Amino acid sequence: MDRNTTQSTKPKIPEWLLTTEDYTPQKDKEAFLRKTMLEIIGKLGFLRASASLKVSNKISVPGHLLGALLLAILVVTSTKLAFPILVLCGFILYLACLSGEKILSILKPPFWAAVLTFVIVLPSIFLGNSLVYYLPIKVFITVLIFSTLTRTVPMQKIIRALRYFRLPSMFILILDMTINYITLLGNTALMLLTSLKLRSVGRNHHKYQSFAGIMGMTFLKSQVYAQETYNAMVCRGFTGEYELPTKYKFSFNHLVYLAFYIAVIVIFFLCKDVK
Repeated sequence: MDRNTTQSTKPKIPEWLLTTEDYTPQKDKEAFLRKTMLEIIGKLGFLRASASLKVSNKISVPGHLLGALLLAILVVTSTKLAFPILVLCGFILYLACLSGEKILSILKPPFWAAVLTFVIVLPSIFLGNSLVYYLPIKVFITVLIFSTLTRTVPMQKIIRALRYFRLPSMFILILDMTINYITLLGNTALMLLTSLKLRSVGRNHHKYQSFAGIMGMTFLKSQVYAQETYNAMVCRGFTGEYELPTKYKFSFNHLVYLAFYIAVIVIFFLCKDVK
């Protein structure tokens, strides 16, 4: 065979393999997707942090819950700002003992609640209301009480403590399962949003159409979770009754709590006479 013929039969390298790749994908608007993912991550982080909280067995969770309700009622019903300000000073001293990250997480909900309340009641200034700041301050302190409670005591223990107040078992069951389902469905939605973000290279004009699919898939997963939960409850013979957790023995700590709450009530009535 001729030498020239042999060289001509050799396969040639395609030109597209010899060219350098210089692909720069177009920028896409992902602000809504990014904010949605951050919100879901934040809520899931709060639930996981709440589940990992460690509370001493000597602390009575029902006592904490009852104390928070008592403080909230006294703050709301007070006609003068003396008592709410004293409660706020007490919480400031307590927050000073916590880490900066936890302080920020506790103060965010009451701050935004107070800002929203102030915006709502602001037009009453034109009607001659000079005490427009009363309601925002009370809202801030009330939300601060429960924000501190939910970030220092696990949510599951707070829900179980409701059984001590003789609330219906069905109400506690729905509340407990709601918290668990928020975590499960939040993880599902987060994984779907992450896959959408990773598969969207460049400008994706159909991204918003994919959100309907994500919502539909999350709904279908909720149906699967509900059926699996029902089957598990049937197999385990669930009767709809919530058993009370370990009963707390009356100790010296309970006497301290009782004396503290009695002192708070006395201070509340004394502050009524303050001008």
